[in-house]
Amino acid sequence: PPATTSTAMFDGRTGQGWSSEHDPTSLVAFDVSSRIGGSEIRVRYGLADGPRAGQFAALTHATTRGVKPYDRMTFTGRAEHPMRISVQLRADAGTGTMWRWQRSIYLDAVTREHTVYFDDLVPIGPVPTWAPDTAHVVDILFVVDTANTKPGSSGRFWITTASLQH
Repeated sequence: PPATTSTAMFDGRTGQGWSSEHDPTSLVAFDVSSRIGGSEIRVRYGLADGPRAGQFAALTHATTRGVKPYDRMTFTGRAEHPMRISVQLRADAGTGTMWRWQRSIYLDAVTREHTVYFDDLVPIGPVPTWAPDTAHVVDILFVVDTANTKPGSSGRFWITTASLQH
């Protein structure tokens, strides 16, 4: 069904609430860049070369109160070349352990809207429930890693809009 509530994650002007993460050998940077009709978040990444050893680069959005009662996230994005990223939810177990769920998304040079329903995500590693614990989600991540990308790869992708919806 169409969303009845939508809360923007990207204000279209600043990188407020956004940060980046990467493994010790890879690189990632983001900025808010101008485009015709507004602004977008530009992410530049470089995964370290060599054997697959957990290389990753991520754009992260912190959630202050979880993502409940939302049931999806919709974003508009593109990439400089065809690629897959994973959209992930990360929840705090309260014991120093983080749980994660993910879904793979295809990006290419055409700007497209993608809707990620939280109940379509699958667990990464051991988690207490198959479905994400939306009340305890602390971050939403857009991840480039060696599950979908070869070590030594680099590139850019852009997020034009992003919002939590119900």
